[in-house]
This record gives sequence, structure tokens and C-alpha cells, in this order.
Amino acid sequence: MAEVCEVFLNVYDLHDSNGALHTVGMGFYHTGVEVRGWEYSFSDSGIHRTRPRLPEFGNFREQISMGIYTGSISEVNNVVTSMGCERFAPGRYNLTSLNCNHFSDALCQLLTAQRI
Repeated sequence: MAEVCEVFLNVYDLHDSNGALHTVGMGFYHTGVEVRGWEYSFSDSGIHRTRPRLPEFGNFREQISMGIYTGSISEVNNVVTSMGCERFAPGRYNLTSLNCNHFSDALCQLLTAQRI
């Protein structure tokens, strides 16, 4: 029997100016994808799997449901491992062209077919 769970996008404020910038649709944000009690995110050192909503990511702003995933946590880990060997390998991070938000978008697409 397939396992079903909800996938979440966790959004963090990276700068105090987000309070004002968020009201006009702008800001500096970190994102991570939460699946089955684990959060996956990307930085210069590669992909990380941690407990959700840790304060070192920034000030937690909101959690957005991205849809339903059908599969095991080991299947999620296989997808993430594959991503970390290719596009999201350590040292590939770029502030504007390949950051945590690009990773979150790619993982959400693979798990739920939804873009962030």
C-alpha cells in the first residue's frame, strides 16, 4: 500500500526589511520543503535534511501546502540524493541563479507537480 502525505513549503525571512517589503510582494526569503517530518533545503554546502523550522534558517514566516505526495520517505530521500549529485551538488549554489528557492521549486515539482 502506498504511503500518502502532505508536502509543505516553509518560508523564512532572511532580513528585517521583509516586514515592509512583504506588503509589496518583495523580500529576502529562504525556503525549505517539509515531507514526513523532515525539511530539505539547499545551500553552498549542498542539500540538507533537518528537523523543520529551525531558527538558523531565519525567522519562520509561513508554511504553504504544496499538495500530496504518494510514496515512502526512502523514495523521497532517493529523489533528494539524485538532485544532490547533479544540479544541486555542493559548491553549485549561486545567490541569484541556483539558490534555496530554485531547489524548493524543483523538489516540489518532482513530488507534487506544483511550482512554488
